[in-house]
Amino acid sequence: MKNSLLFTFLFSISILVSCSNSSTKSDFIITQDLQEEQEFQIMQLLSDHSGLWELTINEDSAQTVEVIVDHYHFGKKQDSLIQLSSNLDELNTSDELFLLLAEQVYDKESKWTVAIVDDNNNNMISAESSAPSMHQFFNRSYASPSLPLTANFGEEVILASMTFIDGEESLASITDLESELDLKVLESYDHTYIVKLIVN
Repeated sequence: MKNSLLFTFLFSISILVSCSNSSTKSDFIITQDLQEEQEFQIMQLLSDHSGLWELTINEDSAQTVEVIVDHYHFGKKQDSLIQLSSNLDELNTSDELFLLLAEQVYDKESKWTVAIVDDNNNNMISAESSAPSMHQFFNRSYASPSLPLTANFGEEVILASMTFIDGEESLASITDLESELDLKVLESYDHTYIVKLIVN
């Protein structure tokens, strides 16, 4: 039931959230509107961890949007947890999108859902994947870059990171998310999940 409500909410959220207009010379801009606080609260009720970003594309030449959730184990890259790609033609849009991420934690498994939603026509594509639950880890940390964030086509943009460590030692957040990841730093963590966006 909870999973069904989450999927329904992901499909309808683009109707509820407020849109903002930004001018920039970059190819696209990522924002989070404070007026969306109520919608974040709904997502948090339906999932254990969630994220919502607005993507504004400033150039008509954009063709695809890709969201990837990468997984690292002690700094070594594993198979990507989710890799979702969409042609903008599929979404009947060229400029305004919403990116949604939700994690539902069960006893031994976490279910991840990523969605790309077109705010203009309420079209959505989504992908789901499962991973072992991280509830047993003593320390966990979540971080994201300061917004708004601008980038150009072909650049990998990190939207968020989730790090887990099994031990009582302190866990430092990966706060410098606007630059390339230092894999040496990731070696200190049992598991790291990195949410990335690529627009081409």
